[in-house]
Amino acid sequence: MDIKILLIMGLLSFFGGGCCNAQNKQENSNVKELTNVRKENVDSYVYKNESRPVYYVEYSSRGCLVNIRINDNSVQKDYNSGAVGSAVITANTAILKSGKQRVTVRLIPYRDETLITEKEPFTLRIGYKDFMEPSGDEGRPWHWVMEMPPIVMPEEGLPYYEWSGEFEAKVPYQVVGWSDCIDLREIPDIEQRVVAKFNEFRQLFIDGKYDELKRLQHPKYYELAVMLYEDENDIEKDFTSTFTEAEYQDKSGYQPIEDYNLVFYADGRLVTLEKYDKEFDYYHNSALLWYAKKNEDGTAYANSYLLQFGIRKGTNELVLIQ
Repeated sequence: MDIKILLIMGLLSFFGGGCCNAQNKQENSNVKELTNVRKENVDSYVYKNESRPVYYVEYSSRGCLVNIRINDNSVQKDYNSGAVGSAVITANTAILKSGKQRVTVRLIPYRDETLITEKEPFTLRIGYKDFMEPSGDEGRPWHWVMEMPPIVMPEEGLPYYEWSGEFEAKVPYQVVGWSDCIDLREIPDIEQRVVAKFNEFRQLFIDGKYDELKRLQHPKYYELAVMLYEDENDIEKDFTSTFTEAEYQDKSGYQPIEDYNLVFYADGRLVTLEKYDKEFDYYHNSALLWYAKKNEDGTAYANSYLLQFGIRKGTNELVLIQ
């Protein structure tokens, strides 16, 4: 049951296919023989199965760059020019437990412009589909819980727009996520520490140390699996897919960790490095990037590896949260 991400994209600026899939090749024995590293087994998590709601953000945009956060955690940062006719983005990964969820929308002009001038630049609504409900000819029914009010645009346009709201979510799980992490924004050397972590993960990919990568990432994959009602087989498939692709990549394609933006999420409890690539006019959600060699038309395939770190209360170590 693939409910991880449902995307219905309109016109969206993208170079060379963006995050590419590896060519169909047999799995390398190094990937096949990964040891099973588990701190917790997601199959033991009790959902009761009375419902399995997956919340989605449905939005459209034109003439602006978009930043959508739930509980100050990024669910969509569309900083690449181009209209989006209709996009549906999974929101469960920003919902730790049932209750009120905070939504923030930030809109800014395209990079070569100073104002948002479209009369209807953005629409958004949030709803869920319950994957315990039967699926009919038109799929499972939508249950809408919130709709953003229309934006009233002045005649001269806007240099910036921000809106906040709330919706009630009911989910059959509760995960820790970033809830027990400290505010990282006041730590003097936080940038150097995050850069060091990114370089650590980059080197592990280059060296092909997939057992260690699996050990470091399993807590993240475990909680994501709980949020998306997946099982251990799904986690294993995710690891195998990532590592199989990495095994066949030219290691020289891993980009240095530089020219990044230090970005905080979850009210300062998560931190990451993001990157705007001037050469391809593309904004990546992670500064840990792999690029294929350029195609003849100047485009290139890329993979980015999302890493969001936190420091849990009572500790001093940056650990991977999402």
